[in-house]
Amino acid sequence: MSNDYGLSVTNTNGDIMFDSRRQMDSYVVSSYGNGNGVVGTITDMVFVKGDASVSNELVACDRTFNQDGTVAYVFKTYDPTTKTLADVALDYIHVRPSGLITPATGEDYGLQVRSPDGSVQFDSRSIKTDAHYLVTKVWRRLELYGNGLGSALTTDSAEYIEIARTTGVSVSIGESVRAIKFTGTNGNIPIYHDYIVTGIFTPITSYRYNTISMFIAELDV
Repeated sequence: MSNDYGLSVTNTNGDIMFDSRRQMDSYVVSSYGNGNGVVGTITDMVFVKGDASVSNELVACDRTFNQDGTVAYVFKTYDPTTKTLADVALDYIHVRPSGLITPATGEDYGLQVRSPDGSVQFDSRSIKTDAHYLVTKVWRRLELYGNGLGSALTTDSAEYIEIARTTGVSVSIGESVRAIKFTGTNGNIPIYHDYIVTGIFTPITSYRYNTISMFIAELDV
């Protein structure tokens, strides 16, 4: 028997925003602006956009897991010569699953959509800003080789790159780098870098493909 009942909503492009017949999460904009990071949960996505301040810099997201279950996402530049990280402020979009955003006290109105297992898929009370985001491109697994010679990740200066899930730097044992290099005078030509450096006396650099899909998005305010 087909499941042909329930509530389904699509946007003007025909993309599904939520569908009560499916086991899915609906992501909404939690915050946006310019800053050096956000606090959320492990399921969140954080998009950033380069500018002249990070031109020819490697940028990655540093994650810290707090005791209360939250995650601090901090934007960093990485200097491979000194092997050091530094905080950096960037334009960002922070999106979260609608069902994980607690409604304000007293808000007992709106629309709530649940998935087949009963979990909250969408709650209109989770919308806290006047902004929306649109995923404009997806780079799938193993499509990007991290030698820094590939195609630009974006084609429009208005586009942001998701870095919370896809980047990070570790220098505790060897050197492991997954980052975005924002090339160009205005830092608006982002290139994917993904490599490890092993060996003490004779360093060997090995490049890798992306193992996680990378999302590109635009902000609509």
